[in-house]
Amino acid sequence: STSSSTTTTVWFIHQDLVVRTKSHQRLVLGSGRRTLQRIQDTAQRDLQTMLKQPVVLRLHVKLTKAQHNQPLDPNEEGLVAIRRW
Repeated sequence: STSSSTTTTVWFIHQDLVVRTKSHQRLVLGSGRRTLQRIQDTAQRDLQTMLKQPVVLRLHVKLTKAQHNQPLDPNEEGLVAIRRW
């Protein structure tokens, strides 16, 4: 008997959604975090379709300390981690 093993790659993505105001943070989170959950579920499905591999996506809403007239630095804010297993 011959057994063949296949390896499935799973993408684990932790992403900060950076907002500038508390009111934007409340809008993105939504009541009972339902809006954030809906965004996360939709994005996760889209990523799985695009990558044709399983994806575990975790989104976090973070309030930035940057002033409104300052551009956000993607090296300082945003992406937390991407790991492929």
